[in-house]
Amino acid sequence: MNCPICQAPASPEHMSCLQCGATLTPITRTRPDLGQSGNRQAPNLASIVLLMLGVALSLGGYVYLRAHRKQQPPGATSKVPVTRESGIPYGDPILRSSTPPAETSSGIGSGPDPTIVVGDAQSTDVNTDYNRVFTSREVTQKARVLTKPEPGYTEAARRNQIVGVVVLKAVFSSTGTVTQITPLKELPFGLTEKAVAAAKGITFVPAMKDGHNVSTYIQLEYSFNLY
Repeated sequence: MNCPICQAPASPEHMSCLQCGATLTPITRTRPDLGQSGNRQAPNLASIVLLMLGVALSLGGYVYLRAHRKQQPPGATSKVPVTRESGIPYGDPILRSSTPPAETSSGIGSGPDPTIVVGDAQSTDVNTDYNRVFTSREVTQKARVLTKPEPGYTEAARRNQIVGVVVLKAVFSSTGTVTQITPLKELPFGLTEKAVAAAKGITFVPAMKDGHNVSTYIQLEYSFNLY
């Protein structure tokens, strides 16, 4: 730089001219990207957000294209189904439609799909023989006893002080009668016969299976005690 008074060359390191003694004022130049303090200004926050958003959108589009290409077989082209009425593709992400519209047809041979009912309807097996005797686990509703007469004591059993239990196996038939009575455990002096006679007098509601009255096995016990 030169002295503004004598135009003598002057060094910017000195605050005054060496020849005339004039005071020198250093020229300060500022860069447009620096502030008055000389530090670089921080970038705008909005610019950073926009930049990050653009990068994210570009990366998402790239990932979507790669995934879409992997799902398609080689040489296949993507086809978007189009509705018959409007020509608008369903499954379009803009329309937010994920299922094809219901199609209606008319004419001979067309009609609604058959309705399948699943629930409380009773299933009937055509191969089931409802005339046979069922166990209590096989029926849908067990037989219900209405009245059960008690057997009497015989004089011989009373004189001999016979006590115990008579066990009978029988069938509660679908017609409401007790049949096929078989003693499983007996007592002497006519007590078994008394138990069989009492079993024949039982009244009951027959068991049911799939809405049919059926016969079922039953076990009966009669206790004989002296008081």
